[in-house]
Amino acid sequence: MEALKKALGELYAEFGHTPVTVRLSQILDRYLAEEQRGRLEDERNKLKTSCAR
Repeated sequence: MEALKKALGELYAEFGHTPVTVRLSQILDRYLAEEQRGRLEDERNKLKTSCAR
């Protein structure tokens, strides 16, 4: 994901604030949020499992 963030930064630097760069940024934000949500759910499930013992 870091490589994608860097690539997006390069697009902004080269092309500026355009509908395409804005949309790409929104898509990347969504993917990052989904990735974080998945990690948090995994952690929550691990805690539930360890507390149930």
